[in-house]
Amino acid sequence: MSHDTINRYLNSENLTPELIWEKVRSELQDNPNACLVFDDTVLDKRFSSKIELVRRQ
Repeated sequence: MSHDTINRYLNSENLTPELIWEKVRSELQDNPNACLVFDDTVLDKRFSSKIELVRRQ
């Protein structure tokens, strides 16, 4: 699966936390020591202007 495919999907879908949970719930194993982390951090990278689809945030 390419980055472009994922990017197009995320841009075209209205994903709510509930929808994401429905999709991933069956893939997770129950463990009291586990956690699920979503990180939407945008880091400034020196060569980001050379990366396709990167835009100023």
